[in-house]
Amino acid sequence: MSRSTKQSKAITPEDARKACENAWSKVASGTSTDADNTRLIELAKAHPDEFRHCTDMAKWVAKSIMGEASGKRPAIRKLILERFEQVRRDLGYEHSSVAEQLLIDQVAVCYFRLNLAETEHSYIKVSSSERTYREQRLSAIQRQYIRAIESLSRVRKLVQSPVMQVNIAADGGQQVVANSPLAVETDKNN
Repeated sequence: MSRSTKQSKAITPEDARKACENAWSKVASGTSTDADNTRLIELAKAHPDEFRHCTDMAKWVAKSIMGEASGKRPAIRKLILERFEQVRRDLGYEHSSVAEQLLIDQVAVCYFRLNLAETEHSYIKVSSSERTYREQRLSAIQRQYIRAIESLSRVRKLVQSPVMQVNIAADGGQQVVANSPLAVETDKNN
């Protein structure tokens, strides 16, 4: 076991997250060395949750959208990132399955794309041909947003659905279908 792996196991989750972010930034910027790449792989193996946090692609996309929306105003960027996180929290990101988290990210990204497109559509004066293009773009983004919400809803229904159906023979030859905890009631008088 290498020295850096031993060190990465001894650090706190917050320190691991910072180390992952630093290592990821170097690799993502193209300025990494072989040692940086190795360190990133070791951190990913030793601290998968922290690694997943720092390589959050939805957050990267949101930051890109924020760049478009905020220009060079850091306060606006910070507010937009906080709103992005709030949308995720409101949709139950922390307590969701991985599939749901991916769809929550999609909903949040679509939400920001839609708001940016709405803003552009409302406030930017353009020619009639450009306006037609922007209206079509806005409609396409709205459809993506609705599809993302519908997909999240479908996955949540699937996750909550019972996995197995059991037929139980009751007294008198009647069958009871037990496919959820509420489907079977027991008679405590017997």
